[in-house]
Parts: sequence; structure tokens; C-alpha cells
Amino acid sequence: MQINRPTSEFLLFIAGFLLLFCPFALQAQQKIQGKIIDLETREPIPFANIVFDLENKRGTTADLSGNFSIETREPVSSLKISHISYETRSYSLGKNTENLIITLEPKSAELEQVFII
Repeated sequence: MQINRPTSEFLLFIAGFLLLFCPFALQAQQKIQGKIIDLETREPIPFANIVFDLENKRGTTADLSGNFSIETREPVSSLKISHISYETRSYSLGKNTENLIITLEPKSAELEQVFII
């Protein structure tokens, strides 16, 4: 019984294939996680919108406790955070992208004066 050994051309093809496609599998992901809180009360803001890719409008929503987590392969330098009851804020990311505490300022809503006759 004769055992066929792989040819050098076949081994070269396999090595080239692995070198070509491994960088895509090993590409690092950036993880961004944190909590959105009220600037004045320090209470969590549930369901705030966090956008990290303004061009394609990709992002996530904070949970009931104000926590959020994003994993992406593209580098992210800033976040845009919005909520209907708060002023929209842009937040620049530094080297630390985990355990962020991001504050939002409440919108001031003043009603016009009403007279009852």
C-alpha cells in the first residue's frame, strides 16, 4: 500500500491561503461599554440612543439601567448620545473605552403662563 504525500505546490497553496485570510479572522474588535446617567440626579437614563457610526447611523440603545455595550471592528473616536428628555451630547473617546460614565443634561421645558378667567 502506497501513501501519497502532499506535494510542495499543495503545501505552498495552503500556506498562502492561511496567510491571506488569517488577518481578517484576527482583526481586533473595539469594545465600548458604559452607563448613561443624569447630570443632576446621577440616576441612570434608560433607553438612551448611542450612535457610533454617524455616516451609517449604527449604534445601540441603553438598557433599563442605562448600561450599553458596543463591539465593532471599525475604530470609533466619538459617540453621539440622545434621549427625548435630555440635550444631545457628543462624547469623545480616549484610550479607555470600558466602564464609561456619560452624563446628559436635562432639557429645560418651561410652559407659557396660563391665565384662568
